[in-house]
Amino acid sequence: PAGLDYNFTYNGSTTFPTNAGDYIVEVTIDEVNYQGSTTGTLTIAKASAEVSISNLSQVFTGSPKDVTVTTNPVGLDYGVTFNGISSFPTNVGNYFVVVTIDEVNYQGSANDTLRISKANTNIELSSNGTPSEFGAPVVLNASVTGSSVLSGTVQFYDGDVLLGTETLSDGEASHTVNLFSFGTHTLSAIYSGDDNNNGITSSTYEQVVGKSNPSVSVTSDVHPSTYGGSVEFTATVTN
Repeated sequence: PAGLDYNFTYNGSTTFPTNAGDYIVEVTIDEVNYQGSTTGTLTIAKASAEVSISNLSQVFTGSPKDVTVTTNPVGLDYGVTFNGISSFPTNVGNYFVVVTIDEVNYQGSANDTLRISKANTNIELSSNGTPSEFGAPVVLNASVTGSSVLSGTVQFYDGDVLLGTETLSDGEASHTVNLFSFGTHTLSAIYSGDDNNNGITSSTYEQVVGKSNPSVSVTSDVHPSTYGGSVEFTATVTN
């Protein structure tokens, strides 16, 4: 009959459930003259949460890159994957980002693309000294800066003439020119770049090669000599 008293339990507890989940509900008649019971399932679904992803365009630095995630309600726990992997990416490339809410009472997800672009670089060209003397070796040095991880090669040019190609090591590359012609040489260096760093061409650097300063020494075949005697002199020029 209608209006009978009864008791509820939810998974065996008389406390009304709050969190999302499935609960076995048992209803038992609580009357002197009536008895009866039934069971059913109460399902409390997770509430929907909003998820947004930002900071999706970044530049390579050699360090792992994360994205910025905002949830509504604020402060919900979530998991992030990049191309299906939970570790943060470091190298240049495009990474498919999936953010999934990890909460008992909320659900939601979002996806986007994280783009890590190549780092810009700088290069400075110098030598072991200008002006230099004709015939003296000249050491050219290129210093490349940018990200914390640099590889690749540097080409050294005298105008349009390639002087040589050297491998970059710890941001430095050096090339020795054993014989520059007399005059002013307009030099440049080109960094090749690598998978994570853009290449770059240096400003021109003028290497002035001046005349050498030779020394002259004179010796004779007879010393001391006698009056009227023949003497042969030898002049030696060294650079």
